[in-house]
Amino acid sequence: MEVMVTRPTKAVFRMREACEYLSMSAHTLRKYSDLGVIPCRKRGNVRVFNIEDLDKFRQTDSQYLRERSAV
Repeated sequence: MEVMVTRPTKAVFRMREACEYLSMSAHTLRKYSDLGVIPCRKRGNVRVFNIEDLDKFRQTDSQYLRERSAV
């Protein structure tokens, strides 16, 4: 059974929204952002994430995680 995921119409997410979209904790997303794995911009003290960057990560996250675990 294939699950259909609808893509949000919003182009920029705050931390909480990005965490929900990627199904990961804020700590993990912050860590990936700090490492440059998932690009973000700051608006004042608030990190914002572009939907295209999040989609790119979703497509490549399993490959990235496999490479990191091999190190």
